[in-house]
Amino acid sequence: MNIVFGGTFNPPTLAHEKMIDYLLLKFNPDNLIIVPSGEYNHKESGKYSKHRLKMLYILTKERPKVSVSPIELEKKFLGTFQTLKTLEKDYSDLFFVLGSDNLPSLEAWINFSRLIKEFRFIVFERKNYNAKKLISEIYPNFQDRFTIIDFDIEVSSSEIRKNLHKHREFLNPEVYRYIEIHDLYKE
Repeated sequence: MNIVFGGTFNPPTLAHEKMIDYLLLKFNPDNLIIVPSGEYNHKESGKYSKHRLKMLYILTKERPKVSVSPIELEKKFLGTFQTLKTLEKDYSDLFFVLGSDNLPSLEAWINFSRLIKEFRFIVFERKNYNAKKLISEIYPNFQDRFTIIDFDIEVSSSEIRKNLHKHREFLNPEVYRYIEIHDLYKE
């Protein structure tokens, strides 16, 4: 089993770090590949692409089964399905991690029908988004494609960006230092 954990990670928070540790402990995957999203749908994250990548390296450096892939930062984004197909050349039995807040919009993802048929998902339960109910209502024929994890930590990267110093306790100290050194999120 190999797990792909995608997201903006702008910045990567302690919640992301705890999710990584939980995935490693719960599933013991051969590999956990962290994929920061590109500029395609997150204008603000685009200007921080190289920094997000470096902060993820900081966050994951002591975790031997974890790697960070810049795949979505290096190429034009063609959808999660294409990212997974590319990664599948090097990793078999891929699972994709997402929050239950993504379930209502999953059908709008590029190549959704192939994505849901060819890959499986690990869904982290998010407040106000009942994963089991959403899956049974929206994807009744694909319920076996989803593994639901009851693990919700309410930490918002956008709130951290708005007031870095107020929310610094939600950041790994080394990531916080990196943000300070590079004078990020000051606008």
